Amino acid sequence: MNDILVSKNENAVPIYLLQSEDLKDWGAGADDSANNWLKTHDFKAKPGASIVVPSPDGRIACVVLGVSTPISLWDVAGLPKSLPEGTYALKVKCAQDERDACALGWLLGCYAYSKFKGDDEASIKAHLVTPDGTDASIAVSYTHL
Repeated sequence: MNDILVSKNENAVPIYLLQSEDLKDWGAGADDSANNWLKTHDFKAKPGASIVVPSPDGRIACVVLGVSTPISLWDVAGLPKSLPEGTYALKVKCAQDERDACALGWLLGCYAYSKFKGDDEASIKAHLVTPDGTDASIAVSYTHL
């Protein structure tokens, strides 16, 4: 489980963490297809709500996650089990303690009691690039993953 947090990856899918009041500003910088996708799905960026935005070629362009103020580890905790296999990177401007909380939330979201499940059934295939300034070894030590 120690590969849940990974070092930098240039091909990581961005996860934009937005409060509901920031969604409009984010949309101004996004392309029309992303804005149409969010509008079609009536996405409001409520804390913990997420949406995978496709690119024109059918791959994942980005993920948008609604977060609370301040950002809570629980805002992020649902993502690892809901995202497809891949490597993801948080795109957010926030305090260091909030970035640390995001990493811890991701790790807690990866927890699965696997005693009665096969390894494949219990494994998480979504990985997170360790947020800037976050010491991955400390975050992992809190979760024993």
